[in-house]
Amino acid sequence: MKKKRRIFVQVFVLFLSIVVTMCNIESENVAAFWNQDDGEYGSYRTRTKIQIQLMHCNHKDTHYNNNGTHLNITDGDTVINSITRNPRVNNDIAAGTATYDLNKYVYEYEMSYSEGQQVDYAVITTPNITHFENPSAEGVTETHGRMYWLGEYRNTMENITATTGANEWYSFREQTGAEVNNELSHQTWESVEAGNDGAYKGEYVVSLDVSNTIDNGQKFLYLLEGTYMNKDIHDSNHPAEQDEGVPAYFGIHAYGIIGLVFYRNVNFDTNGGVMTEGTVKNMQVYNGNKKAKAYAWYGDANKRKWYSDVNIASPQASTPYGTASVKAPSRTDYLFTGWYDSPDGGVMLYDTDGNAVKGTQYFDADGNWIYKGNVTAYAGWEYVGDYTIHYDKGASDTYITPPADTVTTVGTAAILADTQLTGSRYTLCYEGNTNNEHSRSTSLPATEGNFKFAGWNIGGTVCQPGTLYGETLVKDSVVTATAVYSGYTVRLPKLSSTNYELEGWYESYDGVTGTFAGYVGKPGDDYTLNAAESSFAKTIYAKWTPADVALNFNYLIPDAAKNSRLGYTLTGADETSRTLTFGTKIGLLPEPELSGYTFVCWNWTADGAGGTASADGLYYGIDGNGDPADTLYAMWEPLSYSIKYDYNGADAIASNPTKAKYYDILSIAAPTLAGAEFAGWEITGMDNSPHLLDGTKTNSESASGIGTGKSPAEFIGLNGSDGTVLFTAQWNYAKYNITYDFNGGSPVPGGSYPAEASVYEYFDISNPEKGSSLFKGWTVKGMDEGTHCVGGAYVDGATASGAGAGKAAGAKLPFASLRYTPGTVTLVAAWEADDRQLIFMTDTGTMTGKSIQDNWTLRFIRFGSKNFISKNAYDVEWGTDVPSVKRTGYTFNGFYTELKGGTQVFNGGSSTDMADRMPSDKLAAGAYLADNGAWVGPSLILYAHFTPLEFELTFDVNGGVWADDKSSGTRTLGVTYDSDRNSTVWDSADVERTGYIPGGWNTRADGTGYTVFDTDGYSTDEGGYWSEDYRK
Repeated sequence: MKKKRRIFVQVFVLFLSIVVTMCNIESENVAAFWNQDDGEYGSYRTRTKIQIQLMHCNHKDTHYNNNGTHLNITDGDTVINSITRNPRVNNDIAAGTATYDLNKYVYEYEMSYSEGQQVDYAVITTPNITHFENPSAEGVTETHGRMYWLGEYRNTMENITATTGANEWYSFREQTGAEVNNELSHQTWESVEAGNDGAYKGEYVVSLDVSNTIDNGQKFLYLLEGTYMNKDIHDSNHPAEQDEGVPAYFGIHAYGIIGLVFYRNVNFDTNGGVMTEGTVKNMQVYNGNKKAKAYAWYGDANKRKWYSDVNIASPQASTPYGTASVKAPSRTDYLFTGWYDSPDGGVMLYDTDGNAVKGTQYFDADGNWIYKGNVTAYAGWEYVGDYTIHYDKGASDTYITPPADTVTTVGTAAILADTQLTGSRYTLCYEGNTNNEHSRSTSLPATEGNFKFAGWNIGGTVCQPGTLYGETLVKDSVVTATAVYSGYTVRLPKLSSTNYELEGWYESYDGVTGTFAGYVGKPGDDYTLNAAESSFAKTIYAKWTPADVALNFNYLIPDAAKNSRLGYTLTGADETSRTLTFGTKIGLLPEPELSGYTFVCWNWTADGAGGTASADGLYYGIDGNGDPADTLYAMWEPLSYSIKYDYNGADAIASNPTKAKYYDILSIAAPTLAGAEFAGWEITGMDNSPHLLDGTKTNSESASGIGTGKSPAEFIGLNGSDGTVLFTAQWNYAKYNITYDFNGGSPVPGGSYPAEASVYEYFDISNPEKGSSLFKGWTVKGMDEGTHCVGGAYVDGATASGAGAGKAAGAKLPFASLRYTPGTVTLVAAWEADDRQLIFMTDTGTMTGKSIQDNWTLRFIRFGSKNFISKNAYDVEWGTDVPSVKRTGYTFNGFYTELKGGTQVFNGGSSTDMADRMPSDKLAAGAYLADNGAWVGPSLILYAHFTPLEFELTFDVNGGVWADDKSSGTRTLGVTYDSDRNSTVWDSADVERTGYIPGGWNTRADGTGYTVFDTDGYSTDEGGYWSEDYRK
């Protein structure tokens, strides 16, 4: 296929920036152009823009002189194209350019072949560069510098006329009568403008004759900037001025290259085929050189890129995606034969391996490109037909689809397809718990996965994906590649089972008979599962051999005994271990004894949760929970004893322990008792085991005075069995003195009047006597705080009075604990001789006796006397008898201290004698009568009390009958005097009489009496409350 030829011309303008600085120099040396990745200067890149004009001219004379001035008339000149370019940084090597600095500023333009045919010269306008001393002026700053000449530069960097040394820049200052190569360039000097503070501004126009160089490959110009310390000599530009102390080459800080490179294009056309990933699709070449720029092609456009410095004879470029080269394309049913300059064949440029064919019109014998023009290399093809490789997934039940068939041109080897195929799934399980009864093995997770793809089986040969196959197959032949899968090989694991050794692995195990079959191997052997068409699971079984094991005995002394200050005694503990055949009987077990404990049993775990061991039990090295166990632990039950306390008058202490174990550390607080000092504990009920009594170790069965003067006291091990220990508090009691003030009286002969007493000691004190005066009791003084027993009564406070009042002289009354601390208590006798008045009253009935005033009367009695006395008072001569009261329907019960309730002082008898009427057995002792019957009570108002009489009512049907049983007998009901009890009786429905209507119940048979109840059985107004009037 013919394609239009194109010529590409790239215009490169490169500016190098080199800055040389010296210490102690304050001048700022800044190049006209900066790197774009320099943050400080990157903003100035917009000032380095250039313009390129591609010009066509009808006459061939020189258009610019050495000063850059256009010499001829420009009428008829035509601008073919005008291009404006910003710089970019080029970090690769342009084809054909010398490597002076890899970090160049590049201005690039590709000129087409048609443009090249019309263009006679190029005009490049450089940026405005302002040289000035004032940093505030606009433009690109530079001190004492100017761009002052242009010359020729050779890319080979060899020595040329007037250079300063090998591989250095061409220098006009070093040559005599130097001439500018006007075929390549025109020197352009700066133009000086005044009026800008002596600064220099220059706009440089470079013209390059393109028409004469279009087939020469490349031409270069270069420029040099110089900076000098003394601005007054900048026009002379003599290097001899450097001798004034300025170091050599100081201030020379910028180099630049302006160049035009004219490339040829080599394009690769697949000619009906398919381009291969990573192939070179285009190259830019030039005459007489092996170097080229290559364009690497990928399906992903983001990966495509130009690469420099490529050898055109064997093009290769290292890319991030691999090596790009001239790769062979593909085309179904065709065989690739190379690259030609015509679609139908012609001259071969590159062979099937992508190497140049040398010695042709395109390449010389050394592989240099020598063709002056563009060329397209077409793929050559030979029709040969194809063959097919069909893929089958083989013995696998997975859902993955095999690769599509590979169709390959005959004579060309196919690349066997890669695949994600896997074989069927396998699961290998390990069963460790088989004949290892009463033990459990460590567990292993099942191994599972898919058998791995092993290759393609073609005709009995297994081939790997990616290998070549089929180069000898004939046209239209079909072969099948069947997937094969490798078996899964595992190294047989080692399990552990307490008291068993693993003999090996088997394919089956009968749990009933305990037999194994199908030996697989021992731990560490390799075992292989072969691939199968269907997924499967397989279990292999561990076979165990019992081992000889040791059984240990741990007597497990409880910490309470082990750490006790009492120590402990252990007997029967000689055996610490025994060797047993696994699974045999344990045998008789030790029966140890430990002080303070009862041996309970042997257990498989220290916490007692592992189960009890017995002599007939089989030893399998596991506890009752199935966990590994090789030690038996003694189980102990601590012995407990009871503790009782006799606080001997003090309050009980709730915090004191009442039960304890032998090794318990007891803290027992001492009681306190007012008036007494704690004299220690008397302890009884201990046994002959070691005890610790308040820091003293002993084995006595009783002790006294323990813990005297301290609280609490510490005790350990009071009883090594289950008995009871009694703590009895012991006291030292305080004593006090007692004195008496009889207050005009005297002690009775033979009476009790102690002069001292101990706290809590009970003693009697006799009442004194004083003629006819009434003893009003002892007043006790000098007591302290607390509860005291005073005359049988318990009182609080420092004083008390009335003790013994109401008792006859000589009567003994109990006293105790009048003081709780040493001191003196005084008892003072109190006396009284006044008469008492007794008022007798009744609200109903009739009072009988002497000096009765309506319903009351008054009597006088002397305190301590046994009879009333006659006395005239309130204009009445009051009698000495005890009055009585009569009341209809009631019994008189006597006189009481309250209108209702109260205490009976005189009974309801008819006697008027005081002694007969006073019920001394019912009066509180000492309240009203003394023991001898004398009155000792206060003045009183007494009230008459009565009890109503009870009656029985008889009901006569009076010629009728009772309705319920037709009887005619009488019936009775009880009734209380003045009471509404039984107010409802039988009504008219309860009685009947032929020819009569009931008329209620009357006190007379003929109805002339009182109608007590009406025909409905209710009391009538005539009846009301029951009274004896109804008895008429």
